[in-house]
Amino acid sequence: MNIPTQFTDDSHYQNTIIKHSRRLVGYFNYGTDSQRMDFGSLQHRNKNGFADCSSLVWLVMKQAGYNVGKTAFSTPEMENDAKNTH
Repeated sequence: MNIPTQFTDDSHYQNTIIKHSRRLVGYFNYGTDSQRMDFGSLQHRNKNGFADCSSLVWLVMKQAGYNVGKTAFSTPEMENDAKNTH
């Protein structure tokens, strides 16, 4: 798949999350359950792998240097956390 340059040129962005997320345009198929983290490793992503929304956000934040834990986010876990008192 050839992706137009306007989607891959992130030189004018300052935000590392934006830069890392734009580099993944065209990567991954949507996958849930056991497929949701089948995207390869942080250093070597499988372009034809799978991710869901939460695992993609986790991957981008992890690559951008944020401390987001060792495993990808999961929507049910985030929902439960949001409903708890803090």
